[in-house]
Amino acid sequence: MVNQSIIIGSGTGSGLSKYLSNNLKIKAIPSAILDQVDLSNYNNIIYTSTDPAFDLNKVDIIRYLEKNIINIYKIINSKFIGTFTYISSIDSGPYEFICPSSNNIVDVYSPYSFSKYAAELLLSGNKNFKKTNILRLGFIWPGRKNSNLYKAIFSQKKDIKLNLNSGFYITPRSLILDYIKNKSNNISDSLIIGFLSSSNKVYLKDLLRLRNIDFDLKNDKNYLYSTKDKDNSIKNLVANNFNWEEKEDFNPLIAKALSMKGKEIILPFR
Repeated sequence: MVNQSIIIGSGTGSGLSKYLSNNLKIKAIPSAILDQVDLSNYNNIIYTSTDPAFDLNKVDIIRYLEKNIINIYKIINSKFIGTFTYISSIDSGPYEFICPSSNNIVDVYSPYSFSKYAAELLLSGNKNFKKTNILRLGFIWPGRKNSNLYKAIFSQKKDIKLNLNSGFYITPRSLILDYIKNKSNNISDSLIIGFLSSSNKVYLKDLLRLRNIDFDLKNDKNYLYSTKDKDNSIKNLVANNFNWEEKEDFNPLIAKALSMKGKEIILPFR
């Protein structure tokens, strides 16, 4: 087997795939050409390919699920036998929803949470895929400039299209890079699944308060996004020696907002 690594993700924009490709000196390929690649030539795959799932119509949902689930199925059934790292999400899996008509609690999924959860199940349930790291991430920082979290830091309140009570766990890109580098020196033959994110949430309203921007929560009719709370049975994989304040993607405003909620794992000296 050839001793090579590959990232499956576009690698052409300014997102996570490009960042990891540049810093790890690993080739990145778009998932669209997965069928053209002999994965047996690689002993390490990092799968970052994920699309946003908002404003999907019925046809788009089918294509979305096909891309984000069937691609994992193809990899599992390929001749690849190396170490696999899957970029998942804290929002993987079902949300608890109270049915208004009966007050019963039922599990519901978004296309995004379902595709992530289904991929996790495929990977964790395959006996030949033991050297697998499933990383449940929060909001990856730095974020896209059109994201509401980014706007809460750099724009005005009128530009934010989410309810200001919306909250996010934060995963700096530098944290992902550090984890992957450390794991490359400590390869395990067992399945690892865990959170890789801040221990606290950052809220849009707190970011605006720290910027001394006035707002009225009573009249906020925008959609409330609330990321799932972490499952306490799943460990946080942040290393004890990680200190976000030392990294190039550190943001002091986010750090203040996180520290407002108590001890923060990615800010060990605050």
